[in-house]
Amino acid sequence: MAHDKIGRSVAFDAPTSVGYAVKSPVLCDLDGVVWLMHEPIAGSVEAIARLRQAGHRVLFVTNNSSATLATQEAALAKIGGLG
Repeated sequence: MAHDKIGRSVAFDAPTSVGYAVKSPVLCDLDGVVWLMHEPIAGSVEAIARLRQAGHRVLFVTNNSSATLATQEAALAKIGGLG
């Protein structure tokens, strides 16, 4: 197990009963992390692609209560097939 700068345990990969590691899922906030007003932030699409290529399941979250799921999914698909 890895540790952060102040000594807390940080799990990157979870061992399984079959002896190999499962990559931890990654949660990405949409507003201010992936995009601003549905326009991708520089490097965000590429970073998400690298996470997926490394075997992580990328999940998107938001605290934007006015946006519908359909709107968010369409915006993710539009900026690079992220949905």
